Amino acid sequence: MKAEQRESLHRLAQIPIQRLASAAKPVKKQATMKRCLVQNAKDFWRIENAEAIAEQNEDVAKHGLPFAKYRQF
Repeated sequence: MKAEQRESLHRLAQIPIQRLASAAKPVKKQATMKRCLVQNAKDFWRIENAEAIAEQNEDVAKHGLPFAKYRQF
């Protein structure tokens, strides 16, 4: 993982929940906060696994899909 990605990840993780909640309208506060937290978790996962995903994509580009000869479509 690159240093820039780590810094971004740490910045995302340090956003206080109260700040996220205060940005939402009172009526939709819980739904909006949940969406923000889910998106934050998705971003965290993508950053955390970016290196492995890139390696897998390179492997598929180089060798093709595993078991491709058995595909019926």
